[in-house]
Amino acid sequence: MTELVALLRPLHPTATDALERAYDVATATVPDPAVFELCRARAAALLGHPATAVEPDLQPDEAKRSALPDWRRSEAFTEKERAHLDFTEQSLMSVAALTDDQVDALLAHGSALDVHTFIAALYVTEFRMRLTLVASAVLGDEDREGDAPA
Repeated sequence: MTELVALLRPLHPTATDALERAYDVATATVPDPAVFELCRARAAALLGHPATAVEPDLQPDEAKRSALPDWRRSEAFTEKERAHLDFTEQSLMSVAALTDDQVDALLAHGSALDVHTFIAALYVTEFRMRLTLVASAVLGDEDREGDAPA
């Protein structure tokens, strides 16, 4: 059971289960799990989420795993990976600032359905990470309950 589920299920079981189902479906359908895993790990690092390690079973290339923090300068990444990592970083910072060029870069490596599926999985994954961070900060410390003003 993830930390998010452990913290939120007792409070909001239906919503927590729905989020977990959405996450499972979205991540199971990404067209390129190895590329998505790089993006997931990069998003975790940028958000300060503890799950920053790249899962070797999903991305077996050690050079890419170790070069991920400096992916823009590394020779280890393909143009497809770079397009997805660039989109990931920009979407984390500001969805409104995403450009047509960034979407076109994704479309150069997959169909419109592939791009949509990637973006949906990224969104659900990012939302889940952010919710975990907030839930941990607000609900994870049992001592906080006694800190509330009377």
